[in-house]
Amino acid sequence: MSVLIPSLSTLASLRVLLVEDSPVDAALVRAILRRPSFEVTSVDRLSEALAVLRSKPVDVILLDLTLPDSRGLQTLSTVLDHSRGTAIVVITGNDDAQTALDALAQGAQDYLIKGSASAETIVRSVRYAVERSRAEEELRRSEERFRALVENGSDGVCLVDERGNLLYISPAITRILGYSVDELLGREVFTFFHPDDVMEARRRFAEILSKRYQLADEPDLRYLHRHATWRHLEVFRANHLDNPAVRAIVINFRDVTDRLVALQTADQLRRRYETILNSIADGVHGLDLDGNVTFENSASAAMHGWEPQDLIGKPAHETIHHSHADGTLRQKEDCPIQATLRDGEGRHASDDIFWRKDGTFFCVEYVVAPKIDGQGNMRGAVIAFRDITRQKEMQRQVDQAVRVESLGRVAASVAHEFNNVLMAIQPFAEILQRKTTDDAAFQKPLRHILDGVKRGRLVSHQILRFASPALPRLISLDLGEWMREFSEEVRHALRDRTLDLGPTESLIVKADPEQLSQVMLNLVGNARDASSATAPVTISVTPADALPFLCQRLPEPERFAAIFVRDRGTGIPQDLLDRIFEPLFTTKRSGGTGLGLAVVQQIVSEHGGKILVESAAGAGSTFYVMLPIERSDFTPPEAGGESITI
Repeated sequence: MSVLIPSLSTLASLRVLLVEDSPVDAALVRAILRRPSFEVTSVDRLSEALAVLRSKPVDVILLDLTLPDSRGLQTLSTVLDHSRGTAIVVITGNDDAQTALDALAQGAQDYLIKGSASAETIVRSVRYAVERSRAEEELRRSEERFRALVENGSDGVCLVDERGNLLYISPAITRILGYSVDELLGREVFTFFHPDDVMEARRRFAEILSKRYQLADEPDLRYLHRHATWRHLEVFRANHLDNPAVRAIVINFRDVTDRLVALQTADQLRRRYETILNSIADGVHGLDLDGNVTFENSASAAMHGWEPQDLIGKPAHETIHHSHADGTLRQKEDCPIQATLRDGEGRHASDDIFWRKDGTFFCVEYVVAPKIDGQGNMRGAVIAFRDITRQKEMQRQVDQAVRVESLGRVAASVAHEFNNVLMAIQPFAEILQRKTTDDAAFQKPLRHILDGVKRGRLVSHQILRFASPALPRLISLDLGEWMREFSEEVRHALRDRTLDLGPTESLIVKADPEQLSQVMLNLVGNARDASSATAPVTISVTPADALPFLCQRLPEPERFAAIFVRDRGTGIPQDLLDRIFEPLFTTKRSGGTGLGLAVVQQIVSEHGGKILVESAAGAGSTFYVMLPIERSDFTPPEAGGESITI
């Protein structure tokens, strides 16, 4: 997710000091930052980095913690001592969560893991680090201004008669408005107001004259400084005209111009931080000490399915983290988030789940860190998390591919030897069949033998096809026209079942017609076996983006043509959906080899396509085969595609 930071877009090139002893990693980072907006200086030792910091200005430091002359957090500590507030982003191979938390606590702006941080993440982190460092520097300067006001001066005090003439004014006026005391005595206070504010100033003065009480003015009126600038004063008035000892309006005032400017700046920074927080892809929650949600960013609300701010004030443990994946309640004693709220120790969970508003869950990785105030007291916790559902699915597919490859090598060897045995049996069985044509007692067992040989050779052929697939011979194919012609073969395969031929739109793809026929016959056969005798089987060809189910699951559905085969049978139970494409896995009680769908998946992958399954127990199943619509720049991958079960 790309986030632009307007305040940096107008600046000159950012000066980056890269401290990295690995030539490969250093070259990679330099390549990532090879653009006009960055000026990179690269060193491979801590001592060289300190020399650069002494010799020229640097905007941000990309720091590896393990160097030839320094290791670990000591490296960060040393750089912090010499960086004079320069933003530091740690980029290291150490993915220890505690080290990351310690580095951030010491003053690093970000902590990136080599191999996990993308080029976009590195660029974004560098820009964010500079932005945060400058914002913190501005806030520090603002705080120093306020401290100087408190430590080096007092409020101004003056006495005014009923006409508004100055009877007395304290020396603080010189610091506040630049005038000497002698310049102001006897003058009318209304001469110091901005012309647009005089009428409001007289109204407020008349109000304090009407009775004896105190009145606090909003600091919205502007007062003229001796140097022809305008200042905002916070003013407290008290009517003591009836007091013989005073006989004046007593006014206390202080200059709050800088405070107003600082508040406006802080408000701008707050809005900027909120914009940044709501622009990142990771979800962020804030919790109070009772575990109630105090804030969340837009990404969090979107992942949980809540409207923004709807979670605020609700207990996180009862809304997003209440149960395990199997539905059993999660006890607070076993919850890492609750543990951090109890003991103040940060924690990292690499494989957990959060719950959505609609009652479904998604897999997450998260870090929970204590929220500490300026006095060192814990005020709650912050949770930063990301959805790793797709990551886990991809890992599952990789693991399955490794298992399938190993199984294929073994199965091919077994199938070859098994086929040799069958070839030795078949001719002798055929000889016996011819020799005993008149003996019914021999004919029946011989037919069983030959049928068994035939089935065994079919299994061997499927295993060999799976283990050593033939590359498809791709030609331009009008999928709609092909389906209309192929439907006659489908009707024959369905035998006495009804075929419902849906729309067959003209969509041009690159495909091998023979292998495509093998895919369809396998899927139609499965649909036939899963359906009752009276239930029809539906086939159709349509653009993938015309089907809502596919639009929700494909990043670019408009690139694909879809063939679907739908039955109205018993459906596939949810706990079996993830296994249906595994080799040798079958739910058929008899006659199934467990290789049909594995071969289908393999063929579709070789075509650069995808296969999706929509099914639920008792609701039938629909298999979607998606092939890329032919484009001039499309070349099918040598290996790829994927199957997804829903």
